[in-house]
Amino acid sequence: MTDSTSEPDVSSEPFERDKDGHPVFVIGLTMAGAVSAGAYTAGVLDYLFRAVDAHNDLVEKHRDDGSSAAPRHKVVIKSMTGASAGGMCIGLAIASLIKARMDNPGRLQAGYSFPYKTAPTETAGAAERASQQPAKCHYVLAPIFDAWVKNITLWEQKAGSQTFEGFLGTVDLDDPDKLLIGQPAKPETPYVRSVLDSTHIDEAASPCLDGINALADGMRYDFLAADLDIFITNTSLNGVVYEVQFSGKNDSYWMQKHDAVRHFRIQDLGTTAFPSPWLIRWRDKGITLDPRERDPAGHVPFLSDKKSSWYALTVSSIASGAFPLGLAPRYVDATALQLGSLDPDKRYSEGGALPLELPEPFLSPLPRPNFGNETKKADDKTPYISVDGGVINNEPFELARFAIRRSAKSGEARLLDNPREGDRADRAVIMIDPFPEGAHYQPMTEKAAEKLSSLLISVGRLLPTLISQARFKQSELLNAQEDSVYSRFLIAPSRKDPRDNNKNLRGADAIACGTLSGFSGFFDESFRAHDFVLGQRNCQRFLEKAFLLDADNPVLQLGNDHPDAAEARAKRKDGKTHLIRTQDNLTRRIVNLAPVAGGGQDPLVDPIHEPLWPVMSPAALMRLKKQAEIRFDKVAGHLVNLRAAGWVQRLFFRILWNGLPWFFAGPRKWLMEAVSRIVLQTFTERAQIQIYASFADDVRDALAYMFAKSEALSAASVIKAMKEDKENEALAKGVRIPAVADLEKALKKLEQDGLAKRTFLSLYGVPKYTLKLG
Repeated sequence: MTDSTSEPDVSSEPFERDKDGHPVFVIGLTMAGAVSAGAYTAGVLDYLFRAVDAHNDLVEKHRDDGSSAAPRHKVVIKSMTGASAGGMCIGLAIASLIKARMDNPGRLQAGYSFPYKTAPTETAGAAERASQQPAKCHYVLAPIFDAWVKNITLWEQKAGSQTFEGFLGTVDLDDPDKLLIGQPAKPETPYVRSVLDSTHIDEAASPCLDGINALADGMRYDFLAADLDIFITNTSLNGVVYEVQFSGKNDSYWMQKHDAVRHFRIQDLGTTAFPSPWLIRWRDKGITLDPRERDPAGHVPFLSDKKSSWYALTVSSIASGAFPLGLAPRYVDATALQLGSLDPDKRYSEGGALPLELPEPFLSPLPRPNFGNETKKADDKTPYISVDGGVINNEPFELARFAIRRSAKSGEARLLDNPREGDRADRAVIMIDPFPEGAHYQPMTEKAAEKLSSLLISVGRLLPTLISQARFKQSELLNAQEDSVYSRFLIAPSRKDPRDNNKNLRGADAIACGTLSGFSGFFDESFRAHDFVLGQRNCQRFLEKAFLLDADNPVLQLGNDHPDAAEARAKRKDGKTHLIRTQDNLTRRIVNLAPVAGGGQDPLVDPIHEPLWPVMSPAALMRLKKQAEIRFDKVAGHLVNLRAAGWVQRLFFRILWNGLPWFFAGPRKWLMEAVSRIVLQTFTERAQIQIYASFADDVRDALAYMFAKSEALSAASVIKAMKEDKENEALAKGVRIPAVADLEKALKKLEQDGLAKRTFLSLYGVPKYTLKLG
């Protein structure tokens, strides 16, 4: 393999080799948008990095033992791409790897742990269900764990302190002079940046990035490429412009591109040189990051030097997670060179490579953004304002796929497809996606069409339509039509239904962070801890059960005479390739782990137990509600002060917001009640609130139905309304209807605990209840 700045060397072998001659299986890693489920992605990354490092260590230990059953191939991660929470995970993961290497110059060691309760097994008895013994979750990537599991929250008590912090704080409103990471200067006119307090992201991430010692020479990972290419998606509100020329004098069509991809190249954090023909063709060398760069204190300048490329990585990562409206947009201080302009003298750029299939020969100039007369040099400043990178590209797996492709021959524009067959694959994209469900086709009935044609509903559907279309990757469709492919893999949440051990949950339903548009994990640390553990468990099972190659794949180096390789080859020759996966001896793990000698415990090899489904207390929800009222009142007050002219207008808007007792309820009460109902309904359905979680499924469904109705109802009237809605197909599929007596019993229990209130007019006669937090 050659240095990444030269033309790619395409050997006759169907795979790459490292500097010591080991065959290499190459990985491109993609982290999809996740919001609070970044905790799940963090768990996957922690286990994956430790496992790949241990695999390569196993190869090294048995490199001279020809008779050993140990693997002979290395595994190397060449590229990492991320959007939204996935983009934030990239910055934190790199910081974690640098810290881990400084803490332990040898192989990655899980030096941290925390206890968690395991889910009861299908055959567990009553005693086991009553008192679950805690297990231990081991991890090594401390910064990414601390950020996603411990620090980022809506409103929780700070560790070792009596103070609270979170997105519901008011720091941004109380201190308008406080600058966000990346913000160049205090605004001339104070303004409300976002619905939530965006300073919390900075406060949560800063302690995880500060004080990380720069690496010494020779400190590297052999599971990372020497030129590790990472891509973080941003959504640029001002965008860049491309010119499309038409025949005729000065006839051009102009297009604006808002999908901004920040390309960074980390040099010498890994050992294996692995050039990317795609990036070489575009002359895109990325923004260089050197893990040996240090500030005066000897630390990697993630935050300490605003002129450093490491600071640019921090800003780009945080900008990728700037959820629209919820969190503040970020100022990204880019240059034309970083957005794709070609340096006229050095003939390279630091970004701008597009995942396009180029014909051979391709003689036309590659498309470059046009900055007009505003920029004179490629390194001129071209800053932009970024919101969440997932708005346009939430699963940037095409960037990972292109980054690991080989070229047909040296200097040729045409790239080879990544081999997809089990006996040929030598590289693959792994996507970590906590929300893989996506959209499902819904037939348009006449009734639905009439409803969607109305003005307000059609306008409300417009933004989701635009976002879905922006994320549509038509260039990837041809590569996605085969279901038996070994060049792309997906790690997504999976677990047993905590309410029914015979049922499996997948995607958002399997994680505690999987509802309320992904924000549910911010409600309680136990939700995020559950998903971190589940991420580790799912990754362990993925490497064992799914991330496999056929035994006759040459990258495994089993040899033509090996009986398993010969049998797999024979089945393929007989047209029975589909049977290879049905026999364990005909496949091999890509990532192998060696059990500890003597049967000792090993956090990598020992099965990671399924975590107990987490719940939070109604008291904690009430605390969040009270703080949300404080936050929203201050936001409304600041908006009024900024827009109202004089005290009369301010008084009018405040009365309008709060309402007048006995006359009308303002939008404040409506907003808080609506948010509370949605949260309580959702957490009740998913059994994530104490007390409610103890009820049977059908009773919980009925209670969730009551939250949606927001009126006083008797148990009998609830059951009657649910049955009517079911007949009219207005009740969601899968919703269960309990017996009246069971619902009445649950409502009385909630009344005793202060979570349901019987109306005054029903104190005599049939009881009617309204549900509340407390």
